[in-house]
Amino acid sequence: EAYTLRSTLPQTSSSVSARDRLGRTALALSAVHILVSYGANINAVNSSGMTPLHMAAGVLHKDLIASLIEEGADVNMVCAADINNLDSHLPHLSDTHLYTFIFKVALHSGNTPLHMAVVAFAMKTAKTQTDGNGCITELLQHGAAIDATNNAGITPLHEACKMASEDLVDLLLSYGADVNKPNREGESSLFQFLNHPPNVKNHALLVKLLHLTSPLTIYNHKGQLPSTLMLPCFMKQRDQLLELLQQPRTLQDICKRVIYILLAQENTRDVVSGDTAHRLGTHYLAHLLR
Repeated sequence: EAYTLRSTLPQTSSSVSARDRLGRTALALSAVHILVSYGANINAVNSSGMTPLHMAAGVLHKDLIASLIEEGADVNMVCAADINNLDSHLPHLSDTHLYTFIFKVALHSGNTPLHMAVVAFAMKTAKTQTDGNGCITELLQHGAAIDATNNAGITPLHEACKMASEDLVDLLLSYGADVNKPNREGESSLFQFLNHPPNVKNHALLVKLLHLTSPLTIYNHKGQLPSTLMLPCFMKQRDQLLELLQQPRTLQDICKRVIYILLAQENTRDVVSGDTAHRLGTHYLAHLLR
């Protein structure tokens, strides 16, 4: 079998590094295809409850994501992570981001590959976010559920809002993510954004979420405010937001929200049909509510 693998893979370093028209390397394509042809289960889970696609999405490996999907990987399969198995993996992780990522996986079992890619994207540096964008787009264009919820009721958009990644929020909204969908605690995207102290100073994303949230509320199902707004240092922001809740929406705000939603829906249809105008639509959507 080892001989067969060697004989099937490209024989020169240049051919191994070659990419197809979709930018995938020969190595990624060949390795996945050969393993599947020998009976490997493309959706097999490891001891952490993750499939190969979960793992590829979690490290933003676009080539592997594309190859796994092509071989039939389930883009909406949920991660059945068992927190009791977490301790056996943590000692081997040296990268702080990966440590945090795996920990989040265990806390929020039920994550889809899209959840994994979104968390990884939001934690990466600006230098690597182009790949993250491509990974998320690859998943969405092959049927990943944009509003999939994990066991805590958290959607990919919730994760993006918690980490205040405006580019990521714009990308998910352009594919029709529901900004008003609550988690199991009744916390909207806006609530989860406000629940992290550094986010309150992100004026651009705050304004965008305030425009899109309808009905406008910053309470959860228990009538609680985000914990950040209960801190003495954020009393001014809390009072301003509570005052804003009492004000009726202006006609301009209502029109902006309706136009944004309609454009997002049209943008998603363009993507499904392969329309290259998607990038322009995303750019326009990102600036509509500023």
